Amino acid sequence: MGYTGALVGAWSFFKNTTVESERLMDADPLYSGLPQLALFKISESHPNVSEFLPQLWAIGEALASPRSDVRLEALEQLSVLGVARYSPLMAYLLATRIADPDMACRIKSIELLGEILEIDPNEPGTSGEVKIPVVGYLSRMRTRELFALLQVLDARPEAEKAVLWIIKICSFAGRPLVDIASNRNFPLNIRSLSVRMLGVIGFVEALPDLERLLSRLEMRLNTSPALPYTHALNADESKLIPELREALRLLRMP
Repeated sequence: MGYTGALVGAWSFFKNTTVESERLMDADPLYSGLPQLALFKISESHPNVSEFLPQLWAIGEALASPRSDVRLEALEQLSVLGVARYSPLMAYLLATRIADPDMACRIKSIELLGEILEIDPNEPGTSGEVKIPVVGYLSRMRTRELFALLQVLDARPEAEKAVLWIIKICSFAGRPLVDIASNRNFPLNIRSLSVRMLGVIGFVEALPDLERLLSRLEMRLNTSPALPYTHALNADESKLIPELREALRLLRMP
């Protein structure tokens, strides 16, 4: 089968899948199958975007590769082409890589996503439809994805703006972030960043939990190691206290 035949076959598969999804949704109102994602949203300011079709098919395939070097190369190509902002499908694939096991791939994916999310929907050539599948995916983030984002922020502080954009999308992120901040099994630097995100983004529902955490840490800070059945706060964990106080200050602001 030639390249054109392969594209026709792929299109037929996706078209049939969409028809079946629509049939299931009509039959079952609780069906949650994903809608067909367009490869491009062609605009007047970027009318020739379809010329990248062959490259994007290859990039999409490479993003699912088990080899991290292949995935990273695909992300670099996507960055150079600069067309992810016109492709709902590519934007969605980027969102699925925020917890990539390879840190370099994860960082690149998050940086590209941040660029897409930051775009003004009224900017010429940018369609809000590109963001819809991304927002839908990121709104379901839980502890695993948020921990991966915090690891990126720890490894690359310059990615903070992109990480903030991504976390803000998930209205349920407050609870997992509190869990990370409170869990002594997590690295201290990740816990500290979790507290910071809670304050900066403004998850007000986290206020009682952060107040209790601060109270426990301050109590242990003032505990004598000589007293039986007590656990004094170690020097490293005491570094959470200033971060907690600042987060609480931000959350209490009118």
